[in-house]
Amino acid sequence: MQPERFEQFCKSIGVQQAEMVKSILPKCVSFLLPKYAKCEGMAPKYDAIASRMHKALAPIISTVDLKDYVSEIIKHLTHRLNDHVELGKLLDQDLPSCFVADLSLSKATYSTALEHLKQSVWGSQSFKYTLLSNLCFKNSSPIERTLTDVKRWLWAADEPEQKMVHLFQYTVFLDHLKEYIGQQKERAFKPYLVRDVVYFLCNLLSSFPALRLATLNSFGRFLEHVVASSDACELLSEHLHFIVSSLLEVENVDPASEISQKSLTLLRFLILQHSAAFAGAIGKLNYLPKDERFDQLRLAISRQKTIGHENVLPREEIAALIELPNLRYEDLAALKIVLTTKKKDLKLLCDELSEQSASSGANGESVLHRLVYTLLEVVRSSPFDKRSMEALRCLSEIGPIDLGTMLLKSDAEMIAYDTEAIERCAAVLLSELNELITNRNVPVANYASLICYKMLYGKTFHALAAKLPTLHPFLGTSAEEIKLFTRTTGRSLSLRPMLANERIEYSAFVQQLSAALLSFLGNTMIKKLAEQETTFVEKLVPLLVQITIKQFEESIIDSMGSFINEFFNEFAAIQNEVHNIFNDPKAIQLMLTIVECVRIHNQCFPQYKISVNYLRIAQASQFCQAHFKAILYGDLWYREEEEQGKHDAKRHPELQNIMKSCHLAIGVNDAVK
Repeated sequence: MQPERFEQFCKSIGVQQAEMVKSILPKCVSFLLPKYAKCEGMAPKYDAIASRMHKALAPIISTVDLKDYVSEIIKHLTHRLNDHVELGKLLDQDLPSCFVADLSLSKATYSTALEHLKQSVWGSQSFKYTLLSNLCFKNSSPIERTLTDVKRWLWAADEPEQKMVHLFQYTVFLDHLKEYIGQQKERAFKPYLVRDVVYFLCNLLSSFPALRLATLNSFGRFLEHVVASSDACELLSEHLHFIVSSLLEVENVDPASEISQKSLTLLRFLILQHSAAFAGAIGKLNYLPKDERFDQLRLAISRQKTIGHENVLPREEIAALIELPNLRYEDLAALKIVLTTKKKDLKLLCDELSEQSASSGANGESVLHRLVYTLLEVVRSSPFDKRSMEALRCLSEIGPIDLGTMLLKSDAEMIAYDTEAIERCAAVLLSELNELITNRNVPVANYASLICYKMLYGKTFHALAAKLPTLHPFLGTSAEEIKLFTRTTGRSLSLRPMLANERIEYSAFVQQLSAALLSFLGNTMIKKLAEQETTFVEKLVPLLVQITIKQFEESIIDSMGSFINEFFNEFAAIQNEVHNIFNDPKAIQLMLTIVECVRIHNQCFPQYKISVNYLRIAQASQFCQAHFKAILYGDLWYREEEEQGKHDAKRHPELQNIMKSCHLAIGVNDAVK
């Protein structure tokens, strides 16, 4: 390329010279950095290309403020990092030099190039730390984006060898953050960084068996950085249960392998060598497998459990277990021990559940609710193996608890007429995204990250995000108002067509319902994530319903009422032995939550009343053994009939059957005498 022809070339392809420079500058500068830093040992091919590029671009580069391009320069520089000696250390094997391309950078060259970039951009300013650590203090966005880019390169790579290279790049990049992790001056970015790395590497262990040894070595290097800091307990304790579970999962694959030994080494590093730092978290760990390899570890955990102030309540043990993304057989076995040996505590949890149901004043879903759902999901999704059998044994230890009183999600979480529904929707959305950005399902994590950027680049929802420190890297500085919903007047709401297919799966039903509501409200950014994650959608749908019906348009009121009535009419018409969407317990529970939104809407805005048949809804509640709800809706139906002058409604046979059965089920025998 000849400098005098650069402008002519831009004109020939119809691109402004300034735009062309902006698009190629970061990649070109990253390529030239080793030349400018006078790095030794570069390949002749590199020297030749770098000389021609310098000749063409030097006049342009000298007029540009590189500070605006630092993030992209670091990304391109990191992409070329590949050192066969250092990569061999990560893989615990010797690699030939032919494994590395001529234009790649060694670890030493990469460090030198970053140092030169720091000097070129910030000149004589004194920096205590390396460039990457220093950026964590001033603006962590380039660091977060580069780490995310490297993860995406790894996920997208087809060949295991290329995945190994990207894991090496990720590891070296983390090594450059050692100084930041160890200091105490700035902590805003650290919770996000530590959690993101822990979940990424642990998910990598289970997702890519070919990378396990290298991943364990990378994880070990990172953990050494973290435990050296004075706030290690604060940073790692809440993730220790997940880390231990992940390490045990790969250790158990082949106990005689090097992978098993590495996993055990990391377990001993955290539980034995740093028992003082993580004492509280260690005391909350499950019992490990009964094998002599774990003798010392089991003793250390047992010792922490017996210390008075670290003695863990069953509620806390159960809560910690069900937060794990993948319950192993050993986790279930430990759970069974808790359920078997602490019957009194279990009975107290059941009593609390009963009191909450009686008062309808639960502030959140019971830990017992979530435990039963988790165990049922293990049984449903697992083959007939020892894991599913152990889950069944745990369910048998819980005993004949009234499963029907368990709401799919807590009403308190879903219904927000005491606050602005959109604000509540944003709060729930951010809370869910905070968890999903570490999801082992790659598309889910990607979509969650993108939505975080779109929601938080302006300051509209920063106050809500402030409660979630791990969302700190996504906070932008734009003054633009961020709108979750941009519905235009006249857009119709179409819900009834999704009821045409009675054989539709529950997950597809929820996704179609959310898609219809999101399209109506004018939000497309959440739709792709909703297609991937059913649990996420279940939490949003009731909030979307509230926002939709608060448009106060007659066509919307009619559409929502018709949708609810048709669903429950279909339920009443079908035979129970024929399973379809209308007698699916999960679908009914979700629809009951929507009905509760409508009931409260009717109380608050009687002039925009949505007419629904509460008798059919009461029947569906009874079918799900949601006895309190069945009584509530039966009573509402009776009152509405009375208001219309139908005074014989009280003797309606279906109503009498519901009231009698449900009062007996909850132990109120006097009501049926």
